[in-house]
Amino acid sequence: MSDAPLIEAVGLHTYYGASHVLHGIDLTLRRGETVALLGRNGMGKTTLLRSLLGLTPARRGEIRIEGIPMIGARADRIARAGIAYVPEGRGIFPTLSVRENMVLAARPGAWDLDRVLAVFPRLAQRLNHGGGQISGGEQQMLAIGRALVMNPKAILLDEITEGLAPLVAREIWSIISLIRQSGIAAIIVDRNLAQISGIAERLLIMVNGRLVLSGTPAELKTHSDLRRYLSL
Repeated sequence: MSDAPLIEAVGLHTYYGASHVLHGIDLTLRRGETVALLGRNGMGKTTLLRSLLGLTPARRGEIRIEGIPMIGARADRIARAGIAYVPEGRGIFPTLSVRENMVLAARPGAWDLDRVLAVFPRLAQRLNHGGGQISGGEQQMLAIGRALVMNPKAILLDEITEGLAPLVAREIWSIISLIRQSGIAAIIVDRNLAQISGIAERLLIMVNGRLVLSGTPAELKTHSDLRRYLSL
């Protein structure tokens, strides 16, 4: 097995048209590591995830998956390399059933449909419902379950608890802890600093398309600029 990081980005610059969004981002994600990406709205967090996935290609810089160059690679190639995505807004297929949404993405491995349904028993009760017919919390469970049946090496999760009721959000956080314990690496974008600090090994703070702070939750807890950067 290579000693290279699972995901490595060096000097990423990403634009939307003439708008320069990411300014020289350097980032690494090791196998089995959980990293939190934090910052106020509009700081470039989603753009960074999309750049790593090839959905919004970086204009300059390098992206490597297990040491293999991926800059300019299509998103499906990056997905086949073992990187799954749970986007903000979930991105499920509303006209396909819950079962079809998951089977469509499934790849051989430890996470099969039965294991996902054991983790998300509510989905087991909704297997024949359309993706657009289930609740927002259930859709989020479906989006995570769909990523898991891909049996990825890493999952990138964008605002996975946004807009959910507190009880459902707690259930989602429990699943994220389970994912971490299973050895799948993750980059998580979320606003709940207290919750994410109990899960992530490193926190990365973004301001205006740049990573301005990086460290363990304990290291950043007392940092004088943390609350200002996050508007806490």
